[in-house]
Amino acid sequence: MNPEMNNPEDLRAFKGLMRVGSLITWLLLGLILVLSFVGPYTDWLWFVQDAKKPQAFTASYTYRGQLFLLSFLPTWALFHWSLQRAMKTSMVYLQRPDNLGRLLVSNAIRVVQVKGPGIVRFAAPAIALLSALGFSANWMLWMMSRSAVPFGKTDPTYGMDLSFFVFHLPWIRAVLEFAFGTIFFATALTVLLYAGMQALAMFAKIELGRPHIRQHLSALCGVLILLFGLRIGLRGYEAGFFTGTQFTGAGFAASRQAQMQFVMGGLTVLLGLATLASFRSERGYRVPAVGGGVLALLGVILLGAYPSVLQALAVNPDKLNKEGPYAKRAIESTRFAYGLDRIEVRDVQVSDRPSALEVQSARATLENMRLWDPDIYRQTIEGVQGLRPYYTFHDVDLDRYELDGRKRLVMLSPRDIRIEGLSENAGSWVNQRLQYTHGFGVVMSQVNQSTEMGQPTFVMRDIPTVSTGPKLNEPRLYFSDFRNGWGEPASQYAVVNTKVQEFDYPGETGTVEHRWASTRGIAMSSPFVRALFALRLADGNLLVSGNITPESRLLIRRSVLERARAIYPFLKFDADPYVVIAEGKLKWILDAYTTTSMIPYSSRVGQGDSSLSYIRNSAKVVVDAYTGDIDAYQFEDEPIMRAWQKVYKGLVRPRSEFPKSLEAHIRYPEDMLRIQSLAMAEYHVTDPVAFLNNGDAWEIASERGISGAQETMKPYYVLMVLPGQKKEEFLQILPFTPRTKPNMSGWLAAKCDPQDYGRLLLYRYSKGALVNGPAQMEAIFNQDRVVADINRQFDNEQSQIQVGNLLVMPIGNSVMYVEPLFLRSRTAGISAIPELKKVILAFKNKVVVADTYEEALGKLFGGKEAGIPIPPSGTGEPSTPPQAEAPEQKEARAALQIFRDADQALKDGDFAKYGELRTRLKDQLERLALGKSQ
Repeated sequence: MNPEMNNPEDLRAFKGLMRVGSLITWLLLGLILVLSFVGPYTDWLWFVQDAKKPQAFTASYTYRGQLFLLSFLPTWALFHWSLQRAMKTSMVYLQRPDNLGRLLVSNAIRVVQVKGPGIVRFAAPAIALLSALGFSANWMLWMMSRSAVPFGKTDPTYGMDLSFFVFHLPWIRAVLEFAFGTIFFATALTVLLYAGMQALAMFAKIELGRPHIRQHLSALCGVLILLFGLRIGLRGYEAGFFTGTQFTGAGFAASRQAQMQFVMGGLTVLLGLATLASFRSERGYRVPAVGGGVLALLGVILLGAYPSVLQALAVNPDKLNKEGPYAKRAIESTRFAYGLDRIEVRDVQVSDRPSALEVQSARATLENMRLWDPDIYRQTIEGVQGLRPYYTFHDVDLDRYELDGRKRLVMLSPRDIRIEGLSENAGSWVNQRLQYTHGFGVVMSQVNQSTEMGQPTFVMRDIPTVSTGPKLNEPRLYFSDFRNGWGEPASQYAVVNTKVQEFDYPGETGTVEHRWASTRGIAMSSPFVRALFALRLADGNLLVSGNITPESRLLIRRSVLERARAIYPFLKFDADPYVVIAEGKLKWILDAYTTTSMIPYSSRVGQGDSSLSYIRNSAKVVVDAYTGDIDAYQFEDEPIMRAWQKVYKGLVRPRSEFPKSLEAHIRYPEDMLRIQSLAMAEYHVTDPVAFLNNGDAWEIASERGISGAQETMKPYYVLMVLPGQKKEEFLQILPFTPRTKPNMSGWLAAKCDPQDYGRLLLYRYSKGALVNGPAQMEAIFNQDRVVADINRQFDNEQSQIQVGNLLVMPIGNSVMYVEPLFLRSRTAGISAIPELKKVILAFKNKVVVADTYEEALGKLFGGKEAGIPIPPSGTGEPSTPPQAEAPEQKEARAALQIFRDADQALKDGDFAKYGELRTRLKDQLERLALGKSQ
């Protein structure tokens, strides 16, 4: 009903207001359209110009677009038909409207009848658009179903290849969920429209023509019930995913419940067909009403009461016999899904101490014993190698390198740029985005060596890089394992090749500058591109800065994890990328997994959406730290990777093309071994009866963490000789203890060297042997008189003891325990630098404590006289090339003597003298430093 405008000026004002409102509406729609364009187009530029993997972009958008169209058109047609039909009503006045309210309502109904088709023409595609956009997010499930390949292994319930459950079942479920949700929404809107129109008609004393309502709603309800029946029946195929009290998958009673799912699904489908057939009947509503009530009662009986009665009367009195076959399914499926069936089991008759021959054979193990805890090492290098507030070390990695002709276990950590460390005066946009663009070099140390001050002995250090080991020709890191304050991958963008020279490092006579030399990055070739990225990054400086030229390149996604996840969305990545020095360059290696949660009867690891029931280390991704070049290489031929190869053709390269210079640095990934260990804690047992009795369950061993609290041990890398072997190998190992017991039950080793990569060995101790676990040994350490004296002497208001990782190291058929003790000042706050002060070594029946590893080794074995190999001394001053030596020998000796006196005062507990001598040492070193700069 149009408003009456008696005043022409009021009419003009009203029309003007409508035009302004229309203009604002169109501007807002245009802005939304532009903003929705920014993301995809800037992503396209990044994939083409920087990542140089356009197929990674086109595949996702092409398949998502196809799925959008396939779902949009039928959804549009459904809503258009249903809503239009609901509005086609005729009015019969029972009496003329006798008041203003009834007149308004009757006019409103007339407006709906006249304007309804136009409203539907707008509303139907809008609803379909939103629905199809949501459904198109399932494009990966769609492509997996289209690209499915057989596993060659069948599920134990239906005898179907696992490809049905991994590739097809998730897609079928998604289609049914979408179809059911769409029909349900259309039905609900239609019912609301009918009900609303009838309510208005009753108020206005109007009779609406409604002979088609029954047919219309019967059709919608029939399809809805039919789809609901299919959903119920589909759940029968999910019997292998039921969550039981002891294993994943249906047991005796639940498997019968799964059979009833098919029965109930079939009956519900029949009810849907009956409802569709009854739409012409005068009593059509009775079919779904009565049938639905009967089915609800049957559902309570067949899906609720029946399995419960079976469980109580048949299973519980005879659990082992009834559940045994199903437990066997769970064991076999879980062991396959996590690769536990590949583990080679070796039973060990453990001895308290190794023989002399075993010790001689384990020489490489003893020479590469890790003393430095990675967390403590990072704190230390932050203090002694951070050098400037704008440098930081996010992570510490372990690897093996040839040093002096021998393979050695080392720790290395990249020195990353930290923009937040710039001073307030230097924190300008130009400095943050154009100048301070990259980190510089790595720090490397042997794992078992320290100086007399208890600090690492560096193989590689300083800026510019000083190295006595591998050569590093390109030390700059534009791409790294950047992290935010919560430890999550995060990076800030940078613009290179600008009018501003990049800061390289602080030199002796001034700042050394650099200019990035690579073909990657996004070209800032036009104001249009700059404007798009200014919008995307919410930074207008990109658009207005005069320092950016058409030759400038924008670097985003500089975190190697972000970079890899964007290009390879079908892979899951290990949380710990590691840096490698190869051919004089820095390369990042990221381990990638193919996973699924759709293996029937396989135990789930993880929680919620992140849980999985199958994992393979199927690929490794390599990223150049300078250029950002990135490539993935397939390391395991398995069905999920083969399916993705069909979708992303050529995106993952074969292993034969993996760089030869990196082969010596591949390692078994940490997350992989951790997940396998969590599964193996229960599923190392292969006998169903023993499994159900749960008498031999394990758990990952625990240790005292850096904070002093007990925590689960993490897998750790070692360079050692396995029992019975003669040559050292790079391994990742993890010990186990019986559940709720502190003694050890065995340990798992994963081989990392190329010739045996991925081989898993489980060294299992006999149940009658008592082997102390890590927590048990730490309790023994704390009871030792020498250790107790150290704790009492050094853990006080001025200093605190930090306990490093407790390593469980097999030596022959015996177990050696290694725990370093670090001293850290309490008064120095965050600037305190931990120092390695004591080393504890032990066998089951002997504990020794010494100032150095070499001394402790001598005490434990009886010294060189007993024929025990003592590794080369790691104490003393760090090896330094001639060009880094400046202090005169006499002054250096004086500084060394002050340090030794301070160290002795610390051992004696004379903290006043210790503080005085440290001050003198600082003054002496400052004089030496000034002498060096002159």
